[in-house]
Amino acid sequence: MKSQHTEAALRPIVPLLGEKSFVLCLQNGFNERRVAATIGSERTLGAHVNFGSDYLGPGRILYGSEGAFYVGELDGSMSDRVIALHGKLSQFCEAIVTQNIWGYKWSKQCLASLNYATALVDADVGDILAPEWSRRVMVALLGEAVRVAEAERVKLEPFDGFEPDLMNPTTPGELQAAVKSVDAMTDEYWRAPDRLKKRTGIWRDLVVRRRKTEVDHRIGELVKRGRELGLELPLNAALHKMIEEIEEGARPMSTDNLRELERLVDALHLLPA
Repeated sequence: MKSQHTEAALRPIVPLLGEKSFVLCLQNGFNERRVAATIGSERTLGAHVNFGSDYLGPGRILYGSEGAFYVGELDGSMSDRVIALHGKLSQFCEAIVTQNIWGYKWSKQCLASLNYATALVDADVGDILAPEWSRRVMVALLGEAVRVAEAERVKLEPFDGFEPDLMNPTTPGELQAAVKSVDAMTDEYWRAPDRLKKRTGIWRDLVVRRRKTEVDHRIGELVKRGRELGLELPLNAALHKMIEEIEEGARPMSTDNLRELERLVDALHLLPA
């Protein structure tokens, strides 16, 4: 379920939990914190899931592509239960136990800035990210997100072609490397010949299912946490507002939205010249 439904979905489960029961959170964002606030961090496990899929209807899930799948204890320990869980999950697809689950969770939280920005346009992600100017906007968005993770003292982990350590460039050369990295990631994840899923679940929520996205719990939460740490994220704040306006029917999906973000990048000098 979406992040906005986490507490409500957890409520009827809590009375059923036994002495050794735990909850594995397979959602985007930081819902492990919400689960742990209800049942305790010692009964909560985290996961980073990045294989492509879409919910088509009851009992019908489109498995769109392979992708990273990590599980781990929130405190980074290597417990017997997480090893046993790994064995069960590996029967479905390759799963990896990590002692830095928050590093993966934060990396995907950062990448959400790019994913939500592509949902501003009604087109395939590979086509949206083809122009260099578009990838530069994505680097600026990602750079804001990465700075929040760094302020949280999180060791970000790369996955599925995403290289978070490149996304906070301070020189023209570093910017070029970041732009090329976004293109390479797009090739690996969005343009691959066997890729059945060409657009994000965010786009699907907006266009197909016509329902509220998780933007408040992804981009909104990122901006809020940044401000708590003394960091302003003007580009991500603008992105958050744009997605909300699309949800409300007040803004059309268009390349013009990305161009608006590009003008903000230039006006605020968010990238090295």
